[in-house]
Amino acid sequence: MTETTSPAHPLVSVVIPTRNRWAEVQQAVDSCLSQDYPALEIAVYDDASEENIAQKLQDKYPTIKVCRSDARVGQIVLRNQGVREAAGRYIFSLDDDAFFNDHRTISKIVKKFEKYPNVAVIALPYYEPKHHKMCWQGLDGKNNELSNDKLVANFVACSAAFRREVFLKINGFKELYFFQGEEDDLSIRLLEHGYDIIASQVTPLTHNFSMSRDLRTLHIIGPRNAILFIFINVPLLYLFPRLLLNTLGIVWHGILIKELWLKVIGILKGYRACLKYRRQRRPVSPRVWRHYRRLLKTPRDYPAEA
Repeated sequence: MTETTSPAHPLVSVVIPTRNRWAEVQQAVDSCLSQDYPALEIAVYDDASEENIAQKLQDKYPTIKVCRSDARVGQIVLRNQGVREAAGRYIFSLDDDAFFNDHRTISKIVKKFEKYPNVAVIALPYYEPKHHKMCWQGLDGKNNELSNDKLVANFVACSAAFRREVFLKINGFKELYFFQGEEDDLSIRLLEHGYDIIASQVTPLTHNFSMSRDLRTLHIIGPRNAILFIFINVPLLYLFPRLLLNTLGIVWHGILIKELWLKVIGILKGYRACLKYRRQRRPVSPRVWRHYRRLLKTPRDYPAEA
C-alpha cells in the first residue's frame, strides 16, 4: 500500500471481498500492487473463509488492510463496510476473481473522475475467459466494442469505481437484495440524485467467473430481486404494468431454460419481499424512470451527448 498523496494524486482505495479463494485473491491483490498509481490503499474483506485466508493475506502482504468476518455476511455487506472504512476519495470495487491487466488503469480512471465531476460511477470493461465473453458494461448486446466513454444506466460491481462521497451520500448498496440486483438499485438512485454513470474506454480487466456457482440459488434470487427492484423503485404510473411484464418474462425464461419451478419460487419470494419491505418503497420520478429505460436501450456518448 502506498500513500504518497498530492492534489494531483488523491488517495484511492481498492475494496476486495473474498471467500475461500486463496489463489484468485492473490492474483487480484498482485494486480493492484502492480498499478503505477502512487496513492493506493488496498483492503481485502474475508467473508468467514474456512481456509484462514485473512491470516495468509496479512502474512504475505503486510502493507495491505485485511478484515475478517466471524460469520458469513455476503458481498454487499462487505462492499458497504469497505467503502465506509476506506480513506480514499475514489473506491475501486474488485471481485476476488478479477484482476487488472494494465498497470495504468487506476491512473486513467482517476483522471476521468477529476475531469467529470458529475460522474459517480465508472464501469470498467472485463473479459470472462471461461465464457469467452467480453463485457462492455451497459453495452452488452448493443456494441461489440467501446470506442468512447458512454453514459449508461447501470454497472456491475465486480469491476467498477465509485466516488466515495456520493456512494455514502445515498447510503450505498441496499443489503435487502442479498446479492445480485444491488447495482441496478444503486444506479437508479444515482440517476434520481442527478449523477451520471459511465462505461469507460480502458483496457479490460479479467474476470474469472466461477463455473461452480450455485445455479439453483441464482435462478431463485434473480427473479426475487428483479421483482423487488421494480416494487421499490418504479413510479406508480408504471408499477403494475412493469410487474406484470417482468413476471411473464421470468416465467417465459424459466420455460425456455427448463427451470420454471425455480423461477416460480423466485417470483413468489419476490412478491413476499415486496410485502416485507413495503415501507422501503422509494420510487424515482417518472422522468428518471424513463431516462433509465432509455439508457438501458441506448447508451450515449459521454460527455458530448450527456
